[in-house]
Amino acid sequence: MRFSKITTFNFITAASLTLILAACDSSDPSSTGSLSLSVTDAPVDTADNVFVEFNGVEIKPASGNSITFDFTERCTADPTSCQIDLLAQTNGASELILNSETVVSGQYDWLRLLVKAERDSYIVINGEEFELRIPSGAQSGLKINAGFVVPAGGEASFTIDFDLRKSVHDPLGPPGVNDYILRPSLRMVDNSATGTLSGTEGNLPPQMRHC
Repeated sequence: MRFSKITTFNFITAASLTLILAACDSSDPSSTGSLSLSVTDAPVDTADNVFVEFNGVEIKPASGNSITFDFTERCTADPTSCQIDLLAQTNGASELILNSETVVSGQYDWLRLLVKAERDSYIVINGEEFELRIPSGAQSGLKINAGFVVPAGGEASFTIDFDLRKSVHDPLGPPGVNDYILRPSLRMVDNSATGTLSGTEGNLPPQMRHC
């Protein structure tokens, strides 16, 4: 499946990738596959832009510890390099956040998008910026609590649809509090087949873990 807009984030260095593969003892190419992940959105009429900062992606093999692709260093140096305008990812467009990363093949239990919950995620309405709060986002991230398979010697490619029409909520609280709330209604679409996986929230590990 091809999209009209694809921007690659080079968050993982060759050295980091080597460490991950060494920790997994995956020198045999037949025991690895590649994983690509994009984000997209359905159109929404009430906002001009919806920027969310992504700090990483975590995936959990069926056996072994979770693996995290950590974007924190790059995001700290240049927050705009990690911010994605979800409203720009409509009508078949998407933003690529993992591009054919080599991982151990086999069954995975879930994946999690790690997000910046405050300040660097915001919504623009009629030209005015408002903070976009993601409840528990900094602690738990955004979890797709369903399994997927990375084929040996092949590629697994998914697109996560945020569906902002269902996800963005008007400000809550006393007058003068103008923060908006993002409670994502997520769908994960297998780009090679028809079907979706629903999303829930979970816990965010304190640091990068290897399998």
